[in-house]
Amino acid sequence: MIKNIIKQAKQKIQKLDIEYYYIIFIAMFILMPLISKNTVIGHDSLYHITNIDALTKELENFQISKISSIIANGLGYGGAIFYPKLPHYIAALINLVVSNLGYNSFYSLNISYCIIVILSGIFMYWLLKLIFENKKVAFLGSGIY
Repeated sequence: MIKNIIKQAKQKIQKLDIEYYYIIFIAMFILMPLISKNTVIGHDSLYHITNIDALTKELENFQISKISSIIANGLGYGGAIFYPKLPHYIAALINLVVSNLGYNSFYSLNISYCIIVILSGIFMYWLLKLIFENKKVAFLGSGIY
């Protein structure tokens, strides 16, 4: 059963267009400053990192709420009002793994940024390929995106 699943996955990977690999390569090139040792801090990066830490602790304790009680000196902050929770939960799940390996939340935030950039380029290529039915136009459009 597992051998059959692995065989099917290998066949699907071999059927992928070469453009997907080019998109991943271009995305990794664009993400080089983010992957480097210098951490890029934006105007609200500290909020995101704090919220990811808070959600990670909530996931560890199996307590999920709309108000993060860890933020604001234990008073809590309703971050779900201003930001969607799904990207932060994905980053918190990544943080559960990364923190056990000895890294901090900056790495989990950077990993989630990398995943978002790569997947958005791939999905843009896929969408443009469906719309225009032309691989070259789709690749160019996803590169511009």
